[in-house]
Amino acid sequence: MEGRIDPYQFDVGLAIVEPGTPVTAGSFFSKRIIYTAGEFGSDEGSRILICRRLSCDMEIPQFSDPSSSGYVSAACSNPDVELECFYIAQGYIDDWRNAIGVKIVKGYLIQGDEIGILIGDTRGGGPGLRMQTFPEKRHTFKIVVDVFNANHFYEVKDSPEIEILPGEADAIHLVYPQTPEQGKPFEIVIHVVDSWGNPIHHYNGCITLDGEEGWRGLPKSIVFNAGDLGVKIIPGISIKGEGPFRLTAVDDYGLECVGPALVPLKQGEQTLYWGDAHGQTRSTVGTGTVKEYFTFARDKARVDIASWQGNDMRVRNEDWNEVLRETKHYNEPGRFVTLLGYEWSGLRSGGGDHNIYYSGDEGQIHRSSHARIDDYSDQSTDRFPLTELWNTFRGRKDVMAAAHVGGRCCNLDFYDPDFVRLIEVHSHHGTFEWLIEEALDRGLKVGFTAASDDHTGRLGLVYPNLAGKTVATFDVKGGLMGLYAPKLTRKDVFSAMHDRRTYGTNGERILLSV
Repeated sequence: MEGRIDPYQFDVGLAIVEPGTPVTAGSFFSKRIIYTAGEFGSDEGSRILICRRLSCDMEIPQFSDPSSSGYVSAACSNPDVELECFYIAQGYIDDWRNAIGVKIVKGYLIQGDEIGILIGDTRGGGPGLRMQTFPEKRHTFKIVVDVFNANHFYEVKDSPEIEILPGEADAIHLVYPQTPEQGKPFEIVIHVVDSWGNPIHHYNGCITLDGEEGWRGLPKSIVFNAGDLGVKIIPGISIKGEGPFRLTAVDDYGLECVGPALVPLKQGEQTLYWGDAHGQTRSTVGTGTVKEYFTFARDKARVDIASWQGNDMRVRNEDWNEVLRETKHYNEPGRFVTLLGYEWSGLRSGGGDHNIYYSGDEGQIHRSSHARIDDYSDQSTDRFPLTELWNTFRGRKDVMAAAHVGGRCCNLDFYDPDFVRLIEVHSHHGTFEWLIEEALDRGLKVGFTAASDDHTGRLGLVYPNLAGKTVATFDVKGGLMGLYAPKLTRKDVFSAMHDRRTYGTNGERILLSV
């Protein structure tokens, strides 16, 4: 959710960030937010909030020790105004709950008065405030003001934004097919990530490759230059022998990686593909656009399968049209399969979280509610409780669901064998073995999967965020779905998920054959 549309429109004021230069993910920074009061000024007791997104794992600020990290201070251009800084975890709406706050404890603002909030004040010897650990092209400092001291916040017209960039090289990743056909050429992808798991774009170095006998066409070393943007693709590789085979990569700086196990296909076997079919973007409670979301999954994480799963009660019609368009555009059989879908995010009393997947390019979104959407014109299409959604879908073979634990836990009382084919047992939220046990104790016939439930724009390659007192703490690595199918097509992927030819991992590409 980008923000709230308030029916009362007026000049709330202006806000800028200085300096507006990029910040490295996970590094200490210092930025000044300057708020200039609008036409009404602000009354005594009014508050100004600098809000951050729910998924942001930026350091929690503090206001008492200038020599320590996270210190924040504020000052006003009007000497008669006294200010007090604070932090609030439930300050504004939904996705913008966490906020640094400044309260006018004495005096008032008139139009043109300025308040400067120094985030990561280093003047007392502190290092600054630690930035979130993932990159973002448009990191927004959302500025909202309780102009009339009525506990009602109005957004400034254009909140300031900066770019967050990945850091320095810390690890090497190897990606390649793990069940290739004997003698058939395939690609090896090498990419380099920073200490937070973010793919970097500025790596220079030489990586030496070492594999067992059986690898064909494998170069001894690969040189990375600035123009490679941290990724190298080695074509024309093949394998001969039964395996299992592994590959080791070591660079000039001592970084080392052992790739996943590879076992060539035997006659009649199906191919193992990897997917992350659960995450969301800026339009709901995530980061980035749908285009950026699928691009990262395909080109950076190098998964084979992806699906967008935004919280339904936040999805506006224009958001759904974006999802329809990009899901169709990015689907490329044989290279990258996208599944159309959304997250039915009803309260647990009515079924709890379930990912909905369609087999084709079209599908209507039946929301659990319009709780966070301003346009109620299609409210009649909502379906709550979950049984109402199942009744709407009854008789269809082009839709299925995966029950999961996220913002709300799935309620297996609403299990329907026609639609709930899988349960998600690991995500960025944690590992849920108890959900497996509950499903088995109930005698439910379900398959297992895992995903990231990514909110950080890194679908398929999601590392833990900084643990802390945030509203949402994603402090484990995102999961992956292993899936066996004859070909990488939407039809075959959907059938494999429906038939439960899947398993889940905690993010590692573990080869499992049973």
